[in-house]
Amino acid sequence: MTLAERIKHARTQAGFTQITFSEAIGCTQPVVSRYENGKNIPSLARLQTIAEACEVSFEWLATGNGQMAIQTLAS
Repeated sequence: MTLAERIKHARTQAGFTQITFSEAIGCTQPVVSRYENGKNIPSLARLQTIAEACEVSFEWLATGNGQMAIQTLAS
């Protein structure tokens, strides 16, 4: 899965439209579309914001390695 595909997958799994997602991560809908089409590559800071908004692992989002879900520590 490419970075563009992972971004789109994370967004849709989190229940965002491109518009609501763009608002959540602080950019415009056309920018989200370019990320998802592979025409633009988000900065590492933006990838972190995307991972947090979608509640996915930064490692998975950035590289495709590891688990998609955020690992939590049991209390």
